[in-house]
Amino acid sequence: MDIHIISVGGCYYYVLCIDDFSRFTWMYPMHFKSELKNINLFFENLFFCSIQQLQYDNGGEYLSKYF
Repeated sequence: MDIHIISVGGCYYYVLCIDDFSRFTWMYPMHFKSELKNINLFFENLFFCSIQQLQYDNGGEYLSKYF
């Protein structure tokens, strides 16, 4: 049985980002997994720097050319 839980905003997926230095945490909600490529642009626009390191669960989402 496949159960999907939808957020109030209608998002199925999210990415949790934690800054190792400050431990500040962001949750980035997504409607589709294809929106994952927007995360790098989000952080570049917000902090004027790019993502330096990723830790993930070997799901394959982060193996695209954008990362």
